[in-house]
Amino acid sequence: MQRKMKIGIIGTGNIGAALTRHFTRLGHDVVVANSRGPATLVDLAKETGAKPVSVAEVPPGCDSVVVTIPVGKIPDLP
Repeated sequence: MQRKMKIGIIGTGNIGAALTRHFTRLGHDVVVANSRGPATLVDLAKETGAKPVSVAEVPPGCDSVVVTIPVGKIPDLP
């Protein structure tokens, strides 16, 4: 049996949203964030069961963090 993981996803474009759907469908706990804030992720959260958070809230306690943002924006991460 697969271990349930807590996965953080930063970035909710095509790749981040697809990964959110995939990981929640597999039964993992997913927190998701984007540069516009948790309020903009209500629809994705409702669809998937993922928890919308701020970018700064993603890494603590996550088994894995996936960053799906443009490389040039990485220095702007908290």
